[in-house]
Parts: sequence; C-alpha cells; structure tokens
Amino acid sequence: MPRRRSSRIRSEKVQLAIFRSLSGLTPPHPRAIEDLYHISQSITDSWKARFGKLRDAWENTVKPILQANNVPTLDYAKYRSFMNVVMTQVKEYGALDINEVIEKWATKYGANEDVLVDIARAIGVPPRRRGRKVIPSKTPQG
Repeated sequence: MPRRRSSRIRSEKVQLAIFRSLSGLTPPHPRAIEDLYHISQSITDSWKARFGKLRDAWENTVKPILQANNVPTLDYAKYRSFMNVVMTQVKEYGALDINEVIEKWATKYGANEDVLVDIARAIGVPPRRRGRKVIPSKTPQG
C-alpha cells in the first residue's frame, strides 16, 4: 500500500510555485522577496482553508449521519463526493440544483435518497419538495 501524503507537502509545493510565479513579476529587491514570501504564504493559507472546510464538514456532519443510518464503509466515497459537489457546486457557486444532484446520486451511483436528503439539510441546502405547488400565503391588505 503506498504511503499517504500529507497536505503539508502539497501546500509547500503550492507555495513554492506561487512564489516562483510572483518572483518573475517583480524586480530583485531584498524587500520584494520578503513581501513575495508573505503573499505566497497567505495565498497558500487560503488554499488550505477551503480543504479544511470540506474536511470539517465530512468529519463533523456527514460521517455521523452515515454512521447513524448504518451505511457500509465501502459506500462512504460516494457520499463524500456528494458532499463535495453540494458544498462547492450547489452552496458556494450555485451552479447546480440540489434536487438534480440528489437524483443523480440516487439513480446513477445507487446512494440512498433519504441519506442524501439528510446530508443536504445538515450542510444547509435543503431540497425542495417534489410535485407540490407552493401556495402563497394570503397577507391582509390594508
């Protein structure tokens, strides 16, 4: 089994790549190199923070739901990918509809639809009800 890489190695590579790309844009000045280091560090920190949100949501929100519903451990990958799509494409960017994502994971990947709905609600993206018209409430005019 290959050794698992830590995110520290990856983030250092990202920071080095950012530093190299920025250093070609500025003249060689001692103060400029120090500034470039701080800029590349802040970009790397923001890059790592996004993965921290996904990891925290997995550990604290989704995994307990899967354990409570007795989902087999071998199926965790499909629910983790669902969580990633919901948090990025639905919640953050608004590019996809939550009902379409739930339907895709339930039909194409064979995930339990009730568990998917629980995960979506826990993340903060509740799905809309299907087949029912929303009746607007009557407000008194006056």
